[in-house]
Amino acid sequence: MLFNVVRSLSVLFTCAFLLLASVQPALAMSDSIANSEIVPVATIAFDSDTAEKLDKKAKEGLDSVAGSGTSEQLEGKAQQAAGAVKENVDKLSSQAKGKFEQAKGKAKEDIGKTKSAIEDASASVQDAAEDTADKVKGFFN
Repeated sequence: MLFNVVRSLSVLFTCAFLLLASVQPALAMSDSIANSEIVPVATIAFDSDTAEKLDKKAKEGLDSVAGSGTSEQLEGKAQQAAGAVKENVDKLSSQAKGKFEQAKGKAKEDIGKTKSAIEDASASVQDAAEDTADKVKGFFN
């Protein structure tokens, strides 16, 4: 009896692992990856028919050991997790774009202030030079 329980648990964990491993969550910051669909990893290694058969066998094995609907529950959890990752990637991407725009605006503002300060300093130097020239002329007249 103990052997059957251990064997059933082994089958359960193997099926759960195969099912969870067949989901590829988007974990990268890239828009193309973050917006991609979740696909079974088996479709990368095998043709689509073989991948579908492997996926079906894993789901059937898990459901037979753990109870009907377990594979759908695990797949749903995996999809929820992948959706949360995508949502967070989108938030981070949006925040980064906002920070970039703020930095760009601040740089432009600083350039304008610098140009204004240079113009003011140039006018002051020119005024001082004209005053000095007038004083020198007044000294010799």
